[in-house]
Amino acid sequence: MDDEIAGRIERLSPEARALFWEVVRGGEETEFSIPPDELVINLHQRMAGLPLQDRVEFVDLFRAIKRQAHTEGLQLDAEAVQAEGFIRLIKRAQELERRAGRPIKQDMTLGEALARLEEAEDQ
Repeated sequence: MDDEIAGRIERLSPEARALFWEVVRGGEETEFSIPPDELVINLHQRMAGLPLQDRVEFVDLFRAIKRQAHTEGLQLDAEAVQAEGFIRLIKRAQELERRAGRPIKQDMTLGEALARLEEAEDQ
């Protein structure tokens, strides 16, 4: 959770902040599965007792957290794709080593693989 979201949580009224953390804990305990209807009804009833400003901020906070998680997920996906590309380069360099009759270095680094691929390209 970034500083902006933490600050927004702290600015909630004590009642709204307690409800926010209760919802977060409940989500973590159920691995964010869809809650039973009675919990949803209870949450709506409790939110109805909060000042309007807190109700709006409460919902906006969860939207901000969702956006942040989505962005982080996209970044992780991009890093995974990049890592897969690096793995393919290393495997290609290892295959060149095997074809050349040299021992295959199982812990070959990306730098070593790139050097081997460049060497093969120059030949």
